[in-house]
Amino acid sequence: CLLVRYGEIFLKTKPVRRNFENILIGNIRNELEKNSIKSKIRIVSGRIIIETEKIRKAGKILEKTFGVVSFSSAYSCDKKYEEIERISKELAKNFRKSFAIDAMRQDKEFPLTSQQIKERLGEKIRNHYRLKVNLSNPNHTLHIEIRDKCYVYDKIIEGPKGLPLGTGGKVIGFLKDDSDLIENWLIMKRGIKVILVDPDKKLQKKLQKWSIGRNLKVAKDIDEAVRKGAKAIVSGKGIKSKVQSDAKRQQTTLVVFNPLVGFNKKEIKNLLKRIKRS
Repeated sequence: CLLVRYGEIFLKTKPVRRNFENILIGNIRNELEKNSIKSKIRIVSGRIIIETEKIRKAGKILEKTFGVVSFSSAYSCDKKYEEIERISKELAKNFRKSFAIDAMRQDKEFPLTSQQIKERLGEKIRNHYRLKVNLSNPNHTLHIEIRDKCYVYDKIIEGPKGLPLGTGGKVIGFLKDDSDLIENWLIMKRGIKVILVDPDKKLQKKLQKWSIGRNLKVAKDIDEAVRKGAKAIVSGKGIKSKVQSDAKRQQTTLVVFNPLVGFNKKEIKNLLKRIKRS
């Protein structure tokens, strides 16, 4: 299975957090179905669990899903120490030089504490494979989480973080060059949906890869985007700090967001590499 972690959502109140979790799961499920990936998804005490036979393909989707902090390909088993040890030994056979064990016992009814699991399992693996234990800078780390089941894994892959797409409002986005691409990406990272005005098709295709579970909306001009619900505008390039369209007759003003304010050239370059690498 895939064990998915999310972060900022926990800062919300319970009703808002539940709504954000549902939006995140909905985005993931839509994208999996779009790619013909069958799966079962559930939430278990602060984790999203995705059961699927296409782990690698599903992982590629999670790498581009806003709201995902990180994820791991994990083995699940019954909450029995013998099962944990069996799977841990299997994973550890590829370890070299040194290792450490990180254990989290969310289910307090499990008979061993987190520390006891680490000590007992660490000794077994050390003796079995003649490896060194290094708690400060190990070559490998074996992770164990005891929740509804036990989950064992040895790798953590980073996601784009941010908030799930669709938890914010709608904004107007221009997409004519790389700078526009980064600005729209940063806005989407805050959970906001972008309505693109007459975008460059190649750049739109790049940005769509990050719009997990949702198709990017397009408008022919600002007026149409406003009618579709846009409340602000991204990118101040060639635009004044405030833009008015047909909304002027409704006494509505669109404020311009400039997401790249505060970013230096190196940071912008690195962001662009990450976005285009997808």
